[in-house]
Amino acid sequence: MVFSIFKNIIKSVLPASLWLNLRLFRETNINRKVAKDYIKQMLNDKSPITTQMDQHIIGACDVFEYKSILEVGSGGGRLSYWYLFNRKDFSGIEPDIWYRKLVNNFFYDMGFGKHRIQDGDIHNIQFDDNAFDIVTSNAVIEHIQDPVKAVNELFRVARRGCVITFPYGHEADSPDHIQHFYEKDVEKLFSGYNYESSIVYDRPDGNRCYLVIIKKLGSV
Repeated sequence: MVFSIFKNIIKSVLPASLWLNLRLFRETNINRKVAKDYIKQMLNDKSPITTQMDQHIIGACDVFEYKSILEVGSGGGRLSYWYLFNRKDFSGIEPDIWYRKLVNNFFYDMGFGKHRIQDGDIHNIQFDDNAFDIVTSNAVIEHIQDPVKAVNELFRVARRGCVITFPYGHEADSPDHIQHFYEKDVEKLFSGYNYESSIVYDRPDGNRCYLVIIKKLGSV
């Protein structure tokens, strides 16, 4: 209660841009701590850890028969390590150098040193057409300027299809979310694709998220 009152006072006296930057700084540090905690636990356990959202994505991938996979926006590397641990032909791209270093060092420690998360931009993916059986992107397109171009790139480099997730509307909102999606937005964004969308929860009693599966013709 006291913290909430204090926060509202600070918010009322600070310029909006400074308040936004403070929120971003705080959330960045929280997210990085969570990522480091997962890495530490996986190092100790010598096995992957998957969240409820990760399990939704893994289940959606199983719609396809696949060996090779590209993860666009690898973040803290939980799913990346699950793919490697389960002997998938895995590649990943991530624009944030802090996360790339964290995950690549973890791969090295776990004996997967030849696998590297690469720098990459979802708007301009540096792989050939149909380079991977499936392409996944978890909680990325709400952060970017051009979701239409991004989805086109994900689809372009996929041979069989894509699995894409993002928050429902303003749920799980963050100051760096510049896109918000409701049903009409999903229909518009994916209208040119053979897709299925569903609403899942990121954790028990958590926030709702869209899970979209795009299938290329003859892929399943």
